[in-house]
Amino acid sequence: MARRLRIKERKSFTENTRRLVTNLLLVFLDRADIVASHPRLKTELHQMRVAGKQLRYLMEVSAVAFKPEFSGCLEELKSVLDLMGRIHDCDVHIPRLVSFQEEIRYFNKNHAESASRISTAALTRMIRVLHNRRTTLFETMARSLSKWKEDDFKSRLITSMQDADA
Repeated sequence: MARRLRIKERKSFTENTRRLVTNLLLVFLDRADIVASHPRLKTELHQMRVAGKQLRYLMEVSAVAFKPEFSGCLEELKSVLDLMGRIHDCDVHIPRLVSFQEEIRYFNKNHAESASRISTAALTRMIRVLHNRRTTLFETMARSLSKWKEDDFKSRLITSMQDADA
């Protein structure tokens, strides 16, 4: 977890925001390589997403203080966080559906009459669709993070905060 950052009273809003955004960005990007290369690390992905939300909210309230490129970086961040959120939704829903499917199968095992059995075919299809959706979303997110590395997103964001009026 990130260390607590404090506002420096003798510094301007812009100077404090630059420092806070940079620190939150570093916390967020610290997990990028491991998250992008390990699709099954759901906890790491979620922690990265939470760190990114803090960064996003600070960027949203301070966007007017910086260059238009800053807002462009914010839009890129929002896009990646949206993907992470949709992946997280899959990570939450898939285990619930699997659990429900197991309950139905247990019920079916204990009822010999086929008339009282419940089909799990729809649940099986739904779970498969969510797995496929998660895979596609994850690949898209991983490509975005890789592109950020190639395009040096960190430097672009930091540069977009320079030369703003203090």
